[in-house]
Amino acid sequence: MNSKAKILYFVHLPPPLHGVSTVSKTIFDSEKINANIEKRLIRINYSDNLDQLDRISLNKIYKLINLWFRLLFHLISFKPSYVYWTIVPLGNGFIRDSLFVILFKLFNTKPIYHLHGNGISEVKSKFRLKLYRFVFSNSIVIHLSKGLMKKEITPLKIKNSITYSVPNGVDDLLNDSHENIRNGKVNILYLSNYSESKGLYVLVEAIKILKQKELNFYVTVVGKPFNVNDKKLDNLLQEYNIKDDVSFVGPKYGAEKDDEFKQADIFVFPTLNDTFPLVLIEAMKYSLPIVGSMEGAIPEIIDDGETGYIVKKRNFVSVAIKLEELIKNDSLREEMGRKGYNKFKVNYTNDVFEQRISDIFKKNVN
Repeated sequence: MNSKAKILYFVHLPPPLHGVSTVSKTIFDSEKINANIEKRLIRINYSDNLDQLDRISLNKIYKLINLWFRLLFHLISFKPSYVYWTIVPLGNGFIRDSLFVILFKLFNTKPIYHLHGNGISEVKSKFRLKLYRFVFSNSIVIHLSKGLMKKEITPLKIKNSITYSVPNGVDDLLNDSHENIRNGKVNILYLSNYSESKGLYVLVEAIKILKQKELNFYVTVVGKPFNVNDKKLDNLLQEYNIKDDVSFVGPKYGAEKDDEFKQADIFVFPTLNDTFPLVLIEAMKYSLPIVGSMEGAIPEIIDDGETGYIVKKRNFVSVAIKLEELIKNDSLREEMGRKGYNKFKVNYTNDVFEQRISDIFKKNVN
């Protein structure tokens, strides 16, 4: 009888709730993925809420030191052959995470890196590029996007590594039949923990244009603000006379979040900084046409002109033009939404995602 492979999960789990922690929880909890695997968990938690994610503090330094020693303890006591890890691929986070890689190398533990970020292709520092080759050598690398894998990882020419592209997934609807709740105005939904980097002000400028054209629409913003200047936002809404055309309803979860999708006619997400926004495939699940920005894997998620529209980043005029087209055309919205749902069913359900990750583990983890 074969002994079980040992995997140490070194991951972010909610809270705070974001794409990386959500996907990590799916993988760690999955019986299909972890079949014939003996697993152990080290939960990474530098921050308890989104506002703290990019801030350095003494508490974070303490947690970093504590994590390093906890990892050392588990490598000695558990003796895993593999460590699954959502390493941060950029900035100071990558330098920090490289400290953990030293331990993996010392204990001959093979990393399974699951990359949720992009931007490596823009790095010019020779030191950083050498560090990437050291970190990613002798590893399994899973990226969310074929395009980003080709653009960011392949040029590094990493030694003794295997690469895979696996798009994320979300839970499917309980049944295929669902009916969106239609109201008098065309409801445009934006759902994300929002900030300037998530395209908040691009959306506000687009709403201003739609308002000037006297179109029959309403915008609902669902999510928690982070790094947002409330006074600046409120002043813009007043200056543009759009306070009655947009509602900020705060974060929604579970059934309340589902209801927001059901009440929507269009989904908009003009983000400036993203890799693979889970919210886009959630919108596809509810048969919503999407207007999204040319960022990360979004051009792979949205089929431009088929399931929605892709616009250049920061181009609020283009966002407004595409939203206007969808506001005015009921049949176009329905056709794009249907095509998006069909694509979701084939590519982006959690069942499909878990099967793909499970296949990688079966092929590589002994």
